Amino acid sequence: MIQEYGGEPMAAQRAFMTQHKTAGVAVYNAYIKRNDTLFADAPQYGVPVVLNRYTSGSHQSVVDDLEEVATEFGQQMNWWR
Repeated sequence: MIQEYGGEPMAAQRAFMTQHKTAGVAVYNAYIKRNDTLFADAPQYGVPVVLNRYTSGSHQSVVDDLEEVATEFGQQMNWWR
């Protein structure tokens, strides 16, 4: 999970991502934003976060990012294009 500042990963996390890319470790373009409130409440209702639609833009953004990570992973695994 990535914590954002100013719409992008925090500087320390960007440096970590760059370090891994330089070392040849696969780093996806998509990432999961950290949102403690959203993920903490999900088990209480028994519904996965991605199956809910949220009125909060920040919550919906997390769901959208989860879907992007899943898509990128599927493409990397050649499950779909």
